[in-house]
Amino acid sequence: MYSDYTAKVPGPVLQKETVIEITDVRKKKVKVEKRKAVVTKIEEISAEQTDAAFITPECIPMDDKEVEEKAKALFSADKLMLGL
Repeated sequence: MYSDYTAKVPGPVLQKETVIEITDVRKKKVKVEKRKAVVTKIEEISAEQTDAAFITPECIPMDDKEVEEKAKALFSADKLMLGL
């Protein structure tokens, strides 16, 4: 895509509002957060720039015991919620 392309695209395509509902189960509260994104320009990027922007982290192989230990640590730190 090219930067002069934005002149031909109507406004609603270039504006996006995201509504996020955050639920605190313990306090039984729901917080609504709105985020608005507006595209100001569109530029062509190379494959190298795309690769630099979207880097996938390396995976570390773990056995079941390690996964269970890490899940317990996250759960005790209130960073993980397990659903049944």
